[in-house]
Amino acid sequence: MRDKHQTFGAGNYMNSAPEGVIHRHERTLDQTIATINGCEFFMGLGSGLSWLAWALEKPVVLISGFSEPYSEFDIECERVHNSDVCNSCYNRHPFDPGKWDWCPDNNDFICTKSITPDVVKNSIDNVIKKLNA
Repeated sequence: MRDKHQTFGAGNYMNSAPEGVIHRHERTLDQTIATINGCEFFMGLGSGLSWLAWALEKPVVLISGFSEPYSEFDIECERVHNSDVCNSCYNRHPFDPGKWDWCPDNNDFICTKSITPDVVKNSIDNVIKKLNA
């Protein structure tokens, strides 16, 4: 699943759907719920879809660097967060959702950049082990 738009953002900060993704935009909430209900677990950012998956009692791999762990759910959640670098600015600064280059402390997005694919894969492996237990 992905966002409503193929490409979204502002200026030099544009997010594009990756190659090979299944496009599920322009769907109703009921259709989105049906899709999430059909999965074993959900992986996403600290967004509405992650919260919806959690509400549907799906294990969630939650990737988040810009918020404190207490800002998100933690039951049935494998949180991917690097507390060894600058993080959690969302909890310390007013957030401007229209400012896509918002990184108020260092302007380098290290809280997200420091989350490597290997760290995410380890979290996915942890969820799969729990599902198979």
